Amino acid sequence: MKEIIIIYYNSISGNYEITQQDLQIKAGNNYNILLLIYDENDIAVNLTDAIILFTAKQNSDDTDAEAIIKKDVIANDNIVNSIYYKITINPEDTEDESGIDLPNNLLYDIKIKDKDDNIFTIAEGVIAISQGITQRSEFETG
Repeated sequence: MKEIIIIYYNSISGNYEITQQDLQIKAGNNYNILLLIYDENDIAVNLTDAIILFTAKQNSDDTDAEAIIKKDVIANDNIVNSIYYKITINPEDTEDESGIDLPNNLLYDIKIKDKDDNIFTIAEGVIAISQGITQRSEFETG
């Protein structure tokens, strides 16, 4: 499953508009978040040498060490179709062993740390994690 989050960048001010978007994930599933970042001329923004930081927590005042899900993504290494930047949530990030009580709503945000060490929040919202129906992951015959 994938989710596309559209982010607007103002090249004149150098700021990103913060997008509010809630996400829904089934526990134990793969989930890709694709970021489409464009400027006022509808041109995709190049994040060369930037790091994308994804953090999901129970409470906004929890430390990053207490975060349920943390992803640090090197933008150059995670480009899809030349315009999307991809953050991947893996099954183990949301399975029972991760410490999540299901169902659960976590607060998340996505930040960009650019090559000059400037940090911008670009998206935030609630990520709803619920239990799926099928529990097995192997093919069963018979």
